Amino acid sequence: MKIYRQSNNNTEELFSVFQDIVSSTNQDLMQENANVDGRSPSGQMNKFASESAKHMPKSIF
Repeated sequence: MKIYRQSNNNTEELFSVFQDIVSSTNQDLMQENANVDGRSPSGQMNKFASESAKHMPKSIF
């Protein structure tokens, strides 16, 4: 049961980050790459991938 709760908390945390990316007006959050505008669809996809990669080790270990 504890593993399920940890997994659920990690998932909720990741979805919260995704929501921040979609609704963000914070320029610092969206300026991950100087060559890609963080508000464009491709910029948001890159940010989603980056944040997902950060949360992946938490769900495995």
